[in-house]
Amino acid sequence: MDYHQLLRQASDRTAEIVQRMKQQKCTDVQYICQTSGGAGISKSAQWDHRAPLASANFVAKTLSFTKTDQLNPCL
Repeated sequence: MDYHQLLRQASDRTAEIVQRMKQQKCTDVQYICQTSGGAGISKSAQWDHRAPLASANFVAKTLSFTKTDQLNPCL
């Protein structure tokens, strides 16, 4: 599947994606970070959505973003 096919498939599933987003909680696992174990046994840590959400909230408050502001997607 090429990139454009993937985008078309995703746009066909917009309702499903929106429904899943509504069910998410900030404590749901976002990703798993794992060390290589170079200094011994490798270790893993589960990261949830709270840290990136807190960072985004901090930036929005610091820069005084409002509901009408838009982020340039080219950044």
